[in-house]
Amino acid sequence: MKEMEIRNNLETDIYKRKDWLEREELKDYAKPEELEQINNSLKTISEWYEEDGWNANSTALQLKHDELKDSIAPLEK
Repeated sequence: MKEMEIRNNLETDIYKRKDWLEREELKDYAKPEELEQINNSLKTISEWYEEDGWNANSTALQLKHDELKDSIAPLEK
């Protein structure tokens, strides 16, 4: 059960962050380099999730979710 919850949380956060990055007001306070770096991280994590996420254990899923959060943290302050 815990593994499925972690998987669902990661998937939800991936889609939430994609939508968040598309918001126009984000461009008002984020540098283009920051947005590019975050987009690259999000793309990498999303691809990993689609390819390997369904077979990953809870530890790997949590590490990817933490990586996603860390990549966006500087803009959420």
